[in-house]
Amino acid sequence: TLVEYRLSLGIATQLAAHDPGNVTWQSDVAAIHEKIGLALSMGGDLGAALAEHRMARPAFEQLAARDPNNAELATALAFNYDHVGNILIEQDDRPGALAELRAALAVRQKLAARDPINAEWPGSMFSSHLFIGGVLEAQGDRAAAVAEYRAGLAVVEDLARRHPTSPI
Repeated sequence: TLVEYRLSLGIATQLAAHDPGNVTWQSDVAAIHEKIGLALSMGGDLGAALAEHRMARPAFEQLAARDPNNAELATALAFNYDHVGNILIEQDDRPGALAELRAALAVRQKLAARDPINAEWPGSMFSSHLFIGGVLEAQGDRAAAVAEYRAGLAVVEDLARRHPTSPI
């Protein structure tokens, strides 16, 4: 599938270059970089995967900044931070991973603040807190890890109060 993704990337890049204002085409280029990064990561080529995810970042950041109320673009940006963070964890760059995972959490917190009735955002914030806590625990910072785990617990407790039928 890498061959197909790269062919798609070539086409999407040409379309995006032809019309730089077209949000869909710009987003498509970034999304294809993400897909290539995920495929490379699954294949064990973490360096190339990291490069692909980082190539997607500027487009996601620009698009999310241009349309700050677009939850889909913000979510894509948060997942980009997660993907980079997960690779950095595997490469034993825990400080770098923490920065990425915290950036993902910040995006999710903004989404939750803008749309407090949406039960999806607390679930993703909970996951972010767990990942951050895991990295902190691996670094030996148990107090900070416990604080992250507790923050995650507070998020799901609040969700349970507000949405008792939520699946998370």
